[in-house]
Amino acid sequence: MTDRPNQPEPSEAFGAAGQGEATPSGKRQSKPSSKPALKKRKAKIKHPTVTPARPSWATYASWVQTRQGHVLAPGLYFHGIRDDAETDTLVCSPLEVLAITCDERGENFGRLLHLLPKGASAWKQWAAPMEMLAGDGAELRAVLHEGGWLPDDAPPATARAVVGTRIGGTPEAVQDEVTGLLVERSDAEGLARAIERLLRDPELGRDLGRRAAAAVGVKFGADRIVPELLAAYRRTQA
Repeated sequence: MTDRPNQPEPSEAFGAAGQGEATPSGKRQSKPSSKPALKKRKAKIKHPTVTPARPSWATYASWVQTRQGHVLAPGLYFHGIRDDAETDTLVCSPLEVLAITCDERGENFGRLLHLLPKGASAWKQWAAPMEMLAGDGAELRAVLHEGGWLPDDAPPATARAVVGTRIGGTPEAVQDEVTGLLVERSDAEGLARAIERLLRDPELGRDLGRRAAAAVGVKFGADRIVPELLAAYRRTQA
């Protein structure tokens, strides 16, 4: 009896069912697919292009895109500029103020709002009493939240370390070595040292930014600023 060299099992030599046939090099070829060839990918959908002024507010009832290619869903947006970059912040569902309203005696003023709730196809109108804006406007926001017009979460404060100068209201907004760094006016070298310090110590920058973001809500939140502003208006009318 002559010795026969080891031969692979047929399933291994020619490929198990569904795995294709083996080529002379031992590599398996893919089994021809019975499915038709996939169609070419559809061209990217383009939306109407908008070029809003900045800073400004704008309402869009349908999908649009900016000249930079940012695609925006229907809604009310604030178009701004931050760090030389254009920003598009969603505020709420599409909303327009159509008119100033009042009762038959010319009192109890309000605003006639034109709103498109999220996911709805039909616009709604609501005469919002101005008295709901008393204080920090929490009552009005509660109604808008319930109707699905406001997002669930407000945009968070940007937690970044800042370097400012000791002029005007800057020292009131920025506490040196706590929520940022302050330098003297026209002190170019001091400004450079402060910036270099943040670049060399990223953890310091993160700590200053976190404390600054927390301080914004306490010192400059709507629940504090709005009552103070209204009180100032009342003093001027007294």
